Amino acid sequence: MPEASTPTAPAVPFGQALGEAARDSDALLTRLLERENLSFLQWVVMNIIATADEPVAADVLSADVAKELSIDASEVDDAWSLLRSSGRIDTGGGVLTFTDVGRAYHRQLRATVGQATARVLDGFDQAEIATAIRVLRAVRERAPLVAAD
Repeated sequence: MPEASTPTAPAVPFGQALGEAARDSDALLTRLLERENLSFLQWVVMNIIATADEPVAADVLSADVAKELSIDASEVDDAWSLLRSSGRIDTGGGVLTFTDVGRAYHRQLRATVGQATARVLDGFDQAEIATAIRVLRAVRERAPLVAAD
């Protein structure tokens, strides 16, 4: 009768693996955005507009993104201002909405990013991906609590 196998510790510590994956994923996204002459902050703004249930107040978006990314709100203001000057968003009434051009541009870029993501995740079982997402979300919730101790 074969002996039961004992689980072995991962070859790389979790934090190191997480950091390496984050760095390499960020490099991929940065490369895709640079091809479009788009900054990460502009990408964030566009994604928030795309997923919002209603128009987003410019001042609220700037404050929320600045807090989440630990940056100055003026940096976020600059990002949406560049999107406005490029004709991708409208800022009438203090709210941020896509122009038709901006909506089409975001859809195209979202598809490009989605294709790259699919290539990175090719070969992984959907259950493994779901587990990884759950673990990463839990880490994101717990890390600030541990840091506050």
